[in-house]
Amino acid sequence: MLAGGLLMSGAHEPVMLAEIVELFAEIPDGVLLDATLGLAGHATAILRRHSGLRVVGIDRDEMAIINAHQVKTSLGADAARFDAVRGRFDDAPRILRALGVDQLSGALFDLGVSSPQLDVVERGFSYRNEARLDMRMDRS
Repeated sequence: MLAGGLLMSGAHEPVMLAEIVELFAEIPDGVLLDATLGLAGHATAILRRHSGLRVVGIDRDEMAIINAHQVKTSLGADAARFDAVRGRFDDAPRILRALGVDQLSGALFDLGVSSPQLDVVERGFSYRNEARLDMRMDRS
């Protein structure tokens, strides 16, 4: 477990993982935008399946980006094809331009809160426990 309660992606299976990986298996080589990176589970599974893709992941949650950088170290040779950037998905055009990306092969938007955001009481996303509600993805 990381600070702030996020877990490395191996400890959490993303929703509809097999279906998402299959959906992106046939897209052309190039760049895939994971606009809501979260724990990077979809991104890493797609990277391992599709050797011709570079994945750019964006998340506004600082803990997700910290986690993504740790996940990147476990990707071995695939790590060079993975970028994780803190930001909002509506800022994707600027982020992609800054990374030298002018065209996408595909994009994934897995909207909503992630399990760790709900499960970690200190994050303030749930009223199930006695804790201060915060409900901000970006806590800065």
